[in-house]
Parts: sequence; C-alpha cells; structure tokens
Amino acid sequence: MEQKAIRKIANHVPNCRELKYKTDVPNTLTYLIASNPSPARVDIYCDTCTAVTQRIYDGQIRSIFNTNCSLKEIERILYSPPELSLMNLDKLQHDTNNSDTRSKSRDKYQIEEKKSDENYRLNNEMMLSIGETILAAESEALKKHLRTLIETSKSANMQFACSFPSDIMQEVELIFASNHSDTLICAATNGKAAVFVFNSGRWEATSNIPKGLKEKLISHDSPPVYVSLGSKGRYYAAFLDGKKVWDGPDSMDFFFLKKPVRCVAFGRSINDFLIVYEDGTWKYFGNLPRELHDHLHKDGKRLNNVRFVTLGANSEWCLRDMDGNIEWGGVTDFVSEIFERMADTDKDLNLIYVDYGCANDTYFMIYQ
Repeated sequence: MEQKAIRKIANHVPNCRELKYKTDVPNTLTYLIASNPSPARVDIYCDTCTAVTQRIYDGQIRSIFNTNCSLKEIERILYSPPELSLMNLDKLQHDTNNSDTRSKSRDKYQIEEKKSDENYRLNNEMMLSIGETILAAESEALKKHLRTLIETSKSANMQFACSFPSDIMQEVELIFASNHSDTLICAATNGKAAVFVFNSGRWEATSNIPKGLKEKLISHDSPPVYVSLGSKGRYYAAFLDGKKVWDGPDSMDFFFLKKPVRCVAFGRSINDFLIVYEDGTWKYFGNLPRELHDHLHKDGKRLNNVRFVTLGANSEWCLRDMDGNIEWGGVTDFVSEIFERMADTDKDLNLIYVDYGCANDTYFMIYQ
C-alpha cells in the first residue's frame, strides 16, 4: 500500500501524529496515537501490509500484530488501536495474611519472610505462565505474518486478460506498464472506459469515464475500494470511509439502503441491474438474462451464496459463488473459449473476476 493513502487517512484521525525518523525497514510509517489514558504507537509496514501496535503494559512494551491489512483496517487501527489484555497480577496473588494456618511459635519476622518468599514464587510462576502465553501469541503472529508474505507473493502472480477498442487498450497498457508491485483489487469497464483500484488506495482510469464519477473519485478524501461501470453513464463507487455514490435510475436508491453492498452489475437497459450483498444474498430490478435467472433460482431454490455477478450490455453474464463455482453465458464463441481455458483444471488457472463492455468481445479478466 502507498504511504500517501495512509497519510491521507491519518490526517483525519484525532490525536494522531506521525513520528519521522529513520528505521531499519524501508517503506515504514510510524504514528503516535495520544489517546488517554493509554497512548499507543503504530508501525505500518507498507510493503507487507502489516500494522504493529505497541503499548506499555506493566512497565514493558507489548506488540500486537495485524497482518494483511487493507486500508480500511489501517483506518480502524489508527482510530482505535487494539488493546493487549493481560491478567492483573495483583488480583491473582494468593492471600497469605491468614496467620491462623501458621505455627504460633514463629515470630513476625519469620512469617513476613515466608510471605515474601511465597509471593516471589507465585509471581515468578504467573510471570512465567503469562510470558509463555505472550511468546506463543507472538510466535503465532509471526507465523501469520509469514503466511501473509507468502499470500502476498502469490497475489503478485495475478494475470490479466482483456479486449478493448485500440484507443482504450493503449491507455490500459500504459496504466499497467507503470504498476509493478501494487495489487489490483477491482477492475470495472463498460467497453468504452475502464477504472482500476489498487490495494494501496491508488486508482487509475482511462480518459473517458463518466464525468460525475471522475469528479467524485478526485474530490473525495477517502480512497475508493470498489467501482462498477455500466452503459448509458451508469456507475457505482464505494469508498474506504463507507460513503457510496452512484448514477442510475431512481429505483437503485432503495436497494443500496437495505444491506452492505458487495458488488453492482448493470445490464442492457438503463433499468436493468443486480446488486449482491455482503452476506451472499442479492436483489435485481428490470430484466436478467434467462440463463442467469435460472441459475439464481437453481432447482427451485434461491441461490444465496453469491460472491459476484457481472452483466454486459449484450446479455453477457458471469456468476461466482462462495464455493468458487463459476457459471457464464451470453458471450461470443471467442470469449467462451477463454472461459473454458480458465475452467480447464489441467491449466491450473483460477478466475478471480471478469467484467464485460457494451461492445461484443470487450472484457477484462483477472486470474491466477
């Protein structure tokens, strides 16, 4: 993720100050969150998308790892740094004041000495137990961090397949020629324009995206996390701070207020659209391609584990469920062959996302 996007978020966080000094790890940002009664320091490792929150507990510095963070998670950590809850030793110490259990022949000095020895032993045992717990937790955090690095390296193997008119294709090639390490998290096209959103919060677009969308992407303080484009100037965009903007028929407004939205697909007519919610359920308005409608009502039951649906202006569609199953239809033989190559298990390719344009054979695919 990019430092610029993180700094933009941090600028809006109360009592948050960037600490600027050289570190051994490049591309790192450090912030002091001066919240009472317990301040926190947050180190953000941009290359691995890791946030480490440091707090003082019982005179010692403790670290809390959050790995594979998105910009939204970084924002949450800066606004409310996680707490490290340990057991209160004072409440766990055994009560040794009951002298009735001790021999009356011992003098006060011997009793106090015994109490001191016992407290010392108990404290050591508890500190050892807590220390082992902390080390185990930190060990697991480091292992998780390592797994994150492995997953990050896998994401670097993402590949793209696309087909656009020549002028749009040239702009798309320039966008990806300038990007070597930033992970693509969203791609949207209507065949005449394209928008790309990256994990760092950066976004790129071809020159002819809808004017209203471009103005909102530029002017909004928070970076976009999802964009969808349709024909006839329709669009939908969601930002890291939770704000959503769209342009389309008035009938869309009600659907966005029901549940958190995962994705929006625009169909042939201006009134044709389908919305997938975060819980895997969906709603649509207007008309759907018959094959897609039948698949969403497979065996007479409503499919409620949808990950994404995309629609084209020429009845193209693609659906992926949460189990990884992919169905498609309405495409030309040329595009269908590409889908079949993706589905060929011998080729070991995993289709992550596809979007269609309004002209035949215009599409953008993300796969590994």
